[in-house]
Amino acid sequence: MFNTLSLQDLKRTGFNKLKQMFNNEPDILIQERGKDVCVLVDLDYYNHLKTCELEASLIQAKQEIANGKYTTDVKAHIETLENIVAQDIAGAALNV
Repeated sequence: MFNTLSLQDLKRTGFNKLKQMFNNEPDILIQERGKDVCVLVDLDYYNHLKTCELEASLIQAKQEIANGKYTTDVKAHIETLENIVAQDIAGAALNV
């Protein structure tokens, strides 16, 4: 579970409070006026998460290759990426 720290408390106590909180948990939830606004993570924990993300992507890529879901056609690959980006932009516009 997250440690929770208000923005006001962070301003008042500074970095020493963050270091102390990281001793208990690898992530800290920052709140502004009682509303969750962001999460801070310990650098070692962040690196661990990035490694997990890369390993998951590698596993997924290997599965797609094994299932024949890949192309060696550069033009087809670029079109696929452009479609993904267009979908992401359209989805982001709906969330605004």
